[in-house]
Amino acid sequence: TISNGVLHYELPTGKYPPGLYNVTFNVKQNNYYNEKTINSQLEIIKRNATINITTNNPKTVQTMYIRGKLVDDDGVPINNGKAVIKVDGRIVRTLTVRDGEVQYSYRLGSNIYAGEHNISIEYINDYYNTKVENSTFNVIRSNLTDIIIPLREVKTGGTTGIDVVLRDELYQQLLGASEVEIFVDGVSVQNLTVKNGLLSTTIPIGKEEIGEADIVVKVKENGLYNEKILHAKATIDVRRT
Repeated sequence: TISNGVLHYELPTGKYPPGLYNVTFNVKQNNYYNEKTINSQLEIIKRNATINITTNNPKTVQTMYIRGKLVDDDGVPINNGKAVIKVDGRIVRTLTVRDGEVQYSYRLGSNIYAGEHNISIEYINDYYNTKVENSTFNVIRSNLTDIIIPLREVKTGGTTGIDVVLRDELYQQLLGASEVEIFVDGVSVQNLTVKNGLLSTTIPIGKEEIGEADIVVKVKENGLYNEKILHAKATIDVRRT
């Protein structure tokens, strides 16, 4: 109904993709005016999205929890469309937005070291302007767990072998390369690089008398793990003949 020559009409545009539309108004004849057709155009523009990113501060080679909240211009949670999650510029997951939210549990690889890293969520939807939100998160070094180091039989003045798997606080086998230094009675006797936590080596004991030798295995700090000191004792109870 036109009141005093003013036509006011609200058109729900939710089902119309952005673009330029032709609009026709047919004003019907009445006691005062003949029928008239009015043509116009309506431009429907894309809406804007706002993204909020939250994460935990994960430890290396553990799980990062990612949550993104997405709302429109009016603060209403968004449905549908794709959210592309990137960590340090690399796509880790593409998710469909449901009830204004995406969530993802991302297992950090051995290429993501301790320190600050970048995360982004890009929202893609034909009805919205593309939106990219950037944030950062901090990765903390994992700790190594205590393990028992079994030592082979030691002869006086001889050697002993170490064969162990180094593990982190979740009892996972270490990943990547770790620098290890081994001490016997406080004296450094060997430096070596251990791959994926597999420590297998032979060390000289050097003692000529029956007794014990203190063995210290020092796993040095690197980009994934904090330094760890492991202790063992070598019993020297068989003389050479």
